[in-house]
Amino acid sequence: MTESMNLCRRRPVSLSWVVFAVGILVFQTAVALAAQPAYEPSTTLSASQILPPELLAGPNHRVEERVSNDGYLNTYRVVSKFGTFVAVSTPMLRKRITEINALVRMEQIEGTQEFTSSLREAGTDTLVGFKNLVTHPVDTVKGAASGLAVAFRRAGDQLTGPKRSEAEDSRVKDLIGFSKTKREYAYQLGIDAYTDNEKVQDRLNEISWAGYSGGITWAAAMAAVPGGTGTAITISGTHKLLNEVFRTTPPVDLRRMNAEKLNAMDVHPEVADAFINNSVYSPRYQTLLVHAMEEMKGVGNRATFVRLAAATANKDLALFRERQAEMYAGYHKAVAPVETFLALGEFAAVRTSANEIVFNVPLDHLVWTDAMAKLLTAADARVTQLTRPASKQLWVTGTVSARAKKEIETRGWQVHERSEDRLLSWSEDYPKYEKPEDRVPAGLVKLNFKSVAVGVGGSSGDGVLSYQGKDYPFTISGLNFVDVGVSNFEGAGKVYDLKNLNDFAGNYAAAQAGFAIAGGQSELSMRNGKGVTVIVLANEGKESGTRLSLGPSGVTFKLK
Repeated sequence: MTESMNLCRRRPVSLSWVVFAVGILVFQTAVALAAQPAYEPSTTLSASQILPPELLAGPNHRVEERVSNDGYLNTYRVVSKFGTFVAVSTPMLRKRITEINALVRMEQIEGTQEFTSSLREAGTDTLVGFKNLVTHPVDTVKGAASGLAVAFRRAGDQLTGPKRSEAEDSRVKDLIGFSKTKREYAYQLGIDAYTDNEKVQDRLNEISWAGYSGGITWAAAMAAVPGGTGTAITISGTHKLLNEVFRTTPPVDLRRMNAEKLNAMDVHPEVADAFINNSVYSPRYQTLLVHAMEEMKGVGNRATFVRLAAATANKDLALFRERQAEMYAGYHKAVAPVETFLALGEFAAVRTSANEIVFNVPLDHLVWTDAMAKLLTAADARVTQLTRPASKQLWVTGTVSARAKKEIETRGWQVHERSEDRLLSWSEDYPKYEKPEDRVPAGLVKLNFKSVAVGVGGSSGDGVLSYQGKDYPFTISGLNFVDVGVSNFEGAGKVYDLKNLNDFAGNYAAAQAGFAIAGGQSELSMRNGKGVTVIVLANEGKESGTRLSLGPSGVTFKLK
């Protein structure tokens, strides 16, 4: 009895200890939760962990291991013999690497006798005249804008039309035709003629002046470079539809074309003017953005996107807007039809015909920041105010941190990472870096040239394409044979990325293959505007000692 009474007396003490322990546990949990930061800080990433091998390092570059991320975009440092270049965003990294490879090619061109001779043949007086045109245009240009009506129109636009972008050459360079030569060289090198890379601009200007003043063609310049039948290694994306437009169309005509397209979209004239006159956009970025909007025919309120784009104040954001426009066009084409655009603060989202809200952002690595939390909160409120969506989707070209993904999904959004291939493949074409044994040609070609004379500037011949079990004869023109007089030439090659027979015909420009070719060293690689690559192999040619190069206007294939 006494023992029972003692036990009874101890029970309240034990219960109180339990309550106390539970209280301690709750307190510790609360402290732990309170200690967890509300948002993620900016982070540092490792280049070797996030980049494919071809971007991490190459024959002419190396990306430093430490990559800073501000919560949205990565900042890379690229080391090369020309110095260290900074690239904000992975797309810009691709562009910088391609430019470094182009710098190597331009350095090779400047070291050739042909380049030196072209400057000598131009003469000192001619070069001084060019300098005067640039520094004293009023004194030296006499009637430069006279001629056909198109020349009057261009000159008038150049002098009184929309504001020129920061990336363009001077009006005088446009008038004397230098800019046309520069665009041609940039096209052949696979780089943007309007790049903000000063070292690339300086070197491109140098070889373009030589080409313009001395009359040296691109084919002649590259034929003098060992292994010069191809251009620089291309890492950056090439636009499938507009490369030829950027090659042949001066900026003043691009602006007119863009303005007409915006007018057809019912964009308010003041908004259109603000966008066209925003010098932050290079002619390339501006044209790509407008083209993406035009591709979304029938989609409502495209003017909203243009209005937001018109307010862009820096080049990084200009690239963001351009790629975001292409993402929305890609979603419209590949995922679901878009009905209309919606404004989410300073950014644009879309609503699909199935009442889904979609927010596309071209980001490298998204972390949970205060700004992103506020944006999603405001987006939810805005979306709820306008409609009750069937779903809310966030599409990112890169990756999303685990914390950010959890927070975003908690708020009812579906997260789609690494969407670049799905949403941007309609407009951009990146080379594939497969192993040689994995790279299977889509077809084979046989070439046959007869009575070819040296120095005619481009020869003609016949060929046969073997594709999907059938043979298709074709004609070929614009191919040069360098150094050796050839009366007969027979060669063979391989065709890659040919998905449709009709894509084979067209004009081909020099292009470095983005992969090694098993069974032979590439002698000449060329690619057309539809992404089809033809490679003529050196060890397949029956005429020994023959070097091939493209004519000044490229090579043209025509199916018979």
